[in-house]
Amino acid sequence: MLFVSEGARDLTGWTAEEFTAGRIHFRDCIHPDDLARVREATRSALQERRGFEVEYRICRKTGDERWVLSRGHGLFEAGGGHAMIEGLAIDITAQKQAESARLNLERKLLEGQKLESLGLLAGGIAHDFNNLLSAILGSASMARVSLPPGDAMEQPLRTIETASLRAAELCHQMLAYAGKGQFVIEPIGLTFLVEEMLPLLQGTIGRQAELSLEVGHDLPQVRADATQIRQVVINLVLNAADATRERGGKIVIRTGSMFADREMLANCASGAGLAQGDYVFLEVSDDGAGMTPDVMEKIFDPFFTTRNSARGLGLAAVLGIVRGHRGAIWVRSTPGAGSTFRMLLPPAPKGASAVRVAETPPARPRRQAVEVLMIEDEEPVRTVTVEMLKLFGYAVEAVADGHAGVALYRENPGRFDLVLLDLILPGLSGDQTLATLRILNPDVRVLLMSGSGEGATQDRRRDDPALGFLSKPFTRETLEQGIRRLIG
Repeated sequence: MLFVSEGARDLTGWTAEEFTAGRIHFRDCIHPDDLARVREATRSALQERRGFEVEYRICRKTGDERWVLSRGHGLFEAGGGHAMIEGLAIDITAQKQAESARLNLERKLLEGQKLESLGLLAGGIAHDFNNLLSAILGSASMARVSLPPGDAMEQPLRTIETASLRAAELCHQMLAYAGKGQFVIEPIGLTFLVEEMLPLLQGTIGRQAELSLEVGHDLPQVRADATQIRQVVINLVLNAADATRERGGKIVIRTGSMFADREMLANCASGAGLAQGDYVFLEVSDDGAGMTPDVMEKIFDPFFTTRNSARGLGLAAVLGIVRGHRGAIWVRSTPGAGSTFRMLLPPAPKGASAVRVAETPPARPRRQAVEVLMIEDEEPVRTVTVEMLKLFGYAVEAVADGHAGVALYRENPGRFDLVLLDLILPGLSGDQTLATLRILNPDVRVLLMSGSGEGATQDRRRDDPALGFLSKPFTRETLEQGIRRLIG
C-alpha cells in the first residue's frame, strides 16, 4: 500500500498508517466468501488492461460488515510492465440494505398473492369435489339401504362410502387451507388445550421423540375453534416428529404471551396485515434436521414435502387455520439444529364468554306429511337428496336456484316445514335467498348446505335455533340428524 485516504478509517476501522506500514493488508479486510471473486475480477481486468468494478463485503476491525463498490484500474510503466493499481471503494451498505428490504417486501407480496391464489383454487376445488362426493356418497348410501340383509353388494357399497368420506376429509383440509373451514368460535385457553392433548400426542409419536411441555399459566384466553387448534397442534407435532425421525430427539410445546411488533409480524406467514400488540402464542420446537432457506420458502405450499411418505396438506392446513383465526405463524429453522413454529393469536376481549349453543326450537303442529323445499343448483346432489328425503317420508319440492325457490315459497309461506338451501347458488346467492325467505316468514326453518364453508351465516347460526348447517358431502344419517335438530 502506497497511499490510503483517511476515509478508509471510517470504512474499515483501520487507520491509513496501519495500511501503509503493512500491519494490515486490504485483502485481509475482504470477506472470505468474496475474496476469490474480487481477486478474479481484478486479475482478469489487469490482464486485459481495462478497468474493473466489483461489489463485495468488508469485515471491519470492529467485526461488523460493510458493502462496498470498488472501482479501479492498473497503471503501467512505459515499457508495458505493471506498476500499480489505483482505485477507490464506495460504501454502498445503505443501498444494499434498502435493496434487501425492497426484495423482502416484494417476496412477501408475492407470497401473499400466491397464498391468495392457491386459497381460491383450493376453495373452488373443494366446493366442486364436495358436490361430486355428495352425489357419490348419497347414491351409495341409498343403494345400500335398499338391499336385502346379507346381500353381497353391501360391502362394496360401504367401501364406496368410506372412500368418499376420506376424500371429503381431504376437501376439508383444502377448505382449512383456504381459510374457509367450519369454525365454532369460543374463548379457549391454549395451555389447558395442550395439557389435555398431551396423552394423545405422546401416543401419536410413540418413542420416536421425547415430548415435553413448557406452558404459561394465567394466560389470556383466545377466541378460536378448539377442534381446529387441536389440528394445528397435531400437525406441528407430527412435523417435528418427522424432523427427528432419523436420530430421535426432543420436542417442546410452549405457550405464553408476548408483544409482537410490526417487524416481527411482517416476517410471519399471514401476519403482515396484523396490528402490532399483545398476542398469545403456542410454539412447537424440535432439535431435528432443520430446514434450508429454500425448503422454508415452500413449507406452506399445498402437498409440498421432503418425505416420500407424507400425505395431505399438513403445514398448508395449519396456515389456513391460523389465517382463518386472524393469527400469524412465525418460523425459525437452522439446518442440523432444529426448527421452531410459533402460532400467534390475538387475546379474547376481556369478559368474553363461551358462545351459546342454539337449542332445538319448540315443536310446531304437524300435518300428516312434512313438506320440504330444496334449493340446490347441482342436479346430481339435488336428485339424490330428494330421494333421501322421500325415504324419510317427507314431501319434497326441489328447484335449481334462489329466484325459483323464493317464488315458490312466496305462493304459500306456511306450506313448507323446512327449507334445504345451498349457500353457493347462481344469480341470487344462498345468503340473499335466506334473507328474502326471512322477510316472507321470520320463523322459517332453514338447513343450509355448503361444500365450501359456512360463509356469512356462521355467526348468525350460533344463536338462531331455526337455522342449521350441513357440510357437503353428507350421509343419509347426518342429513336426518340435521333435519331432526330443526323440526324435531
